[in-house]
Amino acid sequence: METRHRIWWAPYAAYCIDLMLEDIAKLKIFYDTIEQAKMVVKFLYGHGTILSLMRKYTNGKEILRPVVTRFATSFLTLQSMYKVKRPLEQMFASEDWVSSPLSQTTQGKVVKRIVINDPNFWPHVAFCVKSVVPLVLNKQARLSLVDVEDNHLNAENYGGIIPTTFDSGNFPTIDTIDDDSDIELDDANYF
Repeated sequence: METRHRIWWAPYAAYCIDLMLEDIAKLKIFYDTIEQAKMVVKFLYGHGTILSLMRKYTNGKEILRPVVTRFATSFLTLQSMYKVKRPLEQMFASEDWVSSPLSQTTQGKVVKRIVINDPNFWPHVAFCVKSVVPLVLNKQARLSLVDVEDNHLNAENYGGIIPTTFDSGNFPTIDTIDDDSDIELDDANYF
């Protein structure tokens, strides 16, 4: 049998970050906020008339931001929701909403309460987004580079392919994430 003296190690930085985001999303404040946001997004995207109304008030901006990694999707969607906070509040306070039959449903009332009347929802959304921005959108904006809109996957997005020597007893350690230890979570540049 032929032995290989060299292998190519391809670290998948997006997967590592996704695992970190998965653990973060299990924390109570993150979990509760993500669940509320999911309820709002499911309602908005689950009804064509409400989706059209949302697009009217947000000038065509989408809230749902699907990306390659599952948990990054949750946090990027929270970020998108926060960016259109005012238009969403205006939509749920508008005559267009009040005249909609969906505004009288239980689900419609719950979603409106979350968006307009819940004093903790928007501050928690801001906290969640601000807390993970250094992971999701660092200097190279790693996860945004693998966004579905771009759909161009290459080695640079995953930290590059690094040649390394393979010794059967020793596995190489590779630092795939830039050292961003100087970043403060409440740094204004990240929000």
